Amino acid sequence: MSTSAEYVLLASVFYQRQQDGTRKRFRRGETVTGLSENSAHRLLKIRAIAPASEVANVASEPVEPVSGVESVTPAPGDDATKPDLIAWVLANLVKDDGSEYSEAELRRMNKDDLWALINAVEDDDDPDADSEE
Repeated sequence: MSTSAEYVLLASVFYQRQQDGTRKRFRRGETVTGLSENSAHRLLKIRAIAPASEVANVASEPVEPVSGVESVTPAPGDDATKPDLIAWVLANLVKDDGSEYSEAELRRMNKDDLWALINAVEDDDDPDADSEE
């Protein structure tokens, strides 16, 4: 269930799966809507978003990194472990229908399947990705 609350993105980039299956990219300072309560809570906890009502001129203010919390992006490196990949997917992706991935379902996937999810996001950013097929 998504909330109608508006949030401002504090992280560099955030990808949100839309109802039609596409992904929408938000950049720092943009307003993010339609987050599920779980997503909003998780992103608030790591200071990736803030309630729009509490933020003034976010785009021009530098955001201090939170100690012990990795950035919402970029994607994990090639040497990432399966737990690293799961953590990244949980923090950054939603399913085609807009619902959240569960940790349990991601744990059942192998690393290749997790990389396929992650690479699908990167392919959406690359306009030449579809032309290589």
